[in-house]
Amino acid sequence: MGESAVLKFSRIERGILWGTFWAGLAVAAGVMIGTGVQVASLWQGEFTGSVPLVNGHIPEFAEENPLVVAGGYDTAFITVQDPPTGALVMLTVAAVIRCAAAVAVCAAAALLSRHLLRFRPFAKVVSSALAASGVALLLAAVIPGMLEAMATTTVADSLGLLVPFADGAVEGIALTGPAVELPGLTVGVLLILVATAFQVAERTRQAVPAPA
Repeated sequence: MGESAVLKFSRIERGILWGTFWAGLAVAAGVMIGTGVQVASLWQGEFTGSVPLVNGHIPEFAEENPLVVAGGYDTAFITVQDPPTGALVMLTVAAVIRCAAAVAVCAAAALLSRHLLRFRPFAKVVSSALAASGVALLLAAVIPGMLEAMATTTVADSLGLLVPFADGAVEGIALTGPAVELPGLTVGVLLILVATAFQVAERTRQAVPAPA
């Protein structure tokens, strides 16, 4: 008698698994559509983004207040017409990498739910999908931040507003350091560990002889 003939899910459990399956596919589709819209808007001829400032002046609304003795801006939003093509390419690649990571995670969740319904959670394709989504998250946690920092620096340099050092009183755009997303790194490592555990469990199950 097969394992699926002995084990059964309740209606609630099956509903949760089917819901997770379809939700994963829906979210993946939504992420791809959203990324397409984001990338298309990037190439419309304008760049809008937040930039770090160096030697930012005191805010105008606080300048006349005698109780305010010091102040300054750390960041600002700017909209630039006809930004450098290199910056647009880097921002596009960053968006695509983040999209790929989100789609990989959603696909892995949907695949795991489908195989759970078949009582085959340790199938090789599931562990491979989990490992691939973990690697995608690791890449998405590191590479997009680097590309966005490089793109911001490229835009600032093309405008002549880049101030590499904070010396003096010149107000401008500071060099941007890469932003590493620690939660993404953590979840990526966790998914890789879970995928490894699934592979070990499947090998152990195959190594154990079936009862007579």
